[in-house]
Amino acid sequence: MAESFLLVGLVGAALFYGYLTNEFFKRTKIPDVLLLIAAGILIGPVTHLVEPSDLAGAAPFIGALALAIIVFEGGLKTNALKLARVVGEASWFTVLTSLLTVAVVALAALSFEWGLPQALLLGAVLAGTSYEIIAPMVRSLSLSDKAKNLLNLESAFNGVLAIVTAVAAIQFVKMNALDLQFSAQLFASSLIVGIVFGGVAAFLWLKAIEPFKGKQFAYLLTLASVFLLYGLTEYASGNGVVSVLVYGVVLSNAHEFVKKKALLDPAIPFFQTEVAFLVKTLFFIFMGVIVDLNAFTNAVIVLALACFSAIVLTRFAATRLLTRLDEKMLADENAVWSILPRGLTAMVLASVPASQGIVVPGLVEVTVVVVLATNLFTTAAVFALEKSH
Repeated sequence: MAESFLLVGLVGAALFYGYLTNEFFKRTKIPDVLLLIAAGILIGPVTHLVEPSDLAGAAPFIGALALAIIVFEGGLKTNALKLARVVGEASWFTVLTSLLTVAVVALAALSFEWGLPQALLLGAVLAGTSYEIIAPMVRSLSLSDKAKNLLNLESAFNGVLAIVTAVAAIQFVKMNALDLQFSAQLFASSLIVGIVFGGVAAFLWLKAIEPFKGKQFAYLLTLASVFLLYGLTEYASGNGVVSVLVYGVVLSNAHEFVKKKALLDPAIPFFQTEVAFLVKTLFFIFMGVIVDLNAFTNAVIVLALACFSAIVLTRFAATRLLTRLDEKMLADENAVWSILPRGLTAMVLASVPASQGIVVPGLVEVTVVVVLATNLFTTAAVFALEKSH
């Protein structure tokens, strides 16, 4: 166990490092997730400044906390009017790409002698693009507003779909039986509960927080309400991610519905951005720390590259269909199919089975390689796209 003073010092160093990698990301479009995971691997399994075994059990809790905070930030930065123009198209595109990815990745895993339940779980873990990487990336790219909103909304939606699909896959692993009706009902009910809880909670909170507007603790209380909402929604068999996303969208866009000046204290989005940065930085370093380098066998790396290839091919096929149905998206076709980074959701989902006593050898390691590969691919694609513009 590392000394407490060393851990505190490493947290401080990690935040300085996270700031530098974030600035590097802004200037170069190279996702900071690559550098953060690398730093975690360095201080964990390479140098053992922090013992991976000391932190491994905390992964599911830390992941859920990080996911809630980052999705809330995404909701606060979402323009509801622009969102409405692309929501239908984003929905079917998200479902198509996610299900294709699950199917093709599962086929790749089956060819490496994985069991069907484990193969479907791997497909679910890798199905979603990363909102926390895509959102800041597309803001600075030379894309149409429609393409930017599609990519943002898809990354939020497919994170939800990936979570629900992974839950169904975990059930499949436990029971060794796949119930399609159960999965469909689970998805629909969790989505509805999440939307209702998030919307109602947002309007109630706008009333409750009014006396604190411009005063101390307004943000802290709002953050507390996010965690409470997430927990209550999950307890009610809803999807906490959806509820938090809807909560953030309604809070930041409520003035559009009631035709009044901004109702949300402007300090809240400001502080939220800083907290999201802190959590994201520590989470990716944490995931690097708990990686088992001995598990990166040739078979794991080859399977991960096969999964990466499957992700690229399925996304390319889905995007071709999208641009044939909507010619307005044709100009941004290359961006839509090539911006496909995996990140926080994939890493969190890869850590969940172990917390439930389910051992899937290679799951975390394959996920790490795919996260790195998709981010490197996206970086190269963004450089090429910006150069062409």
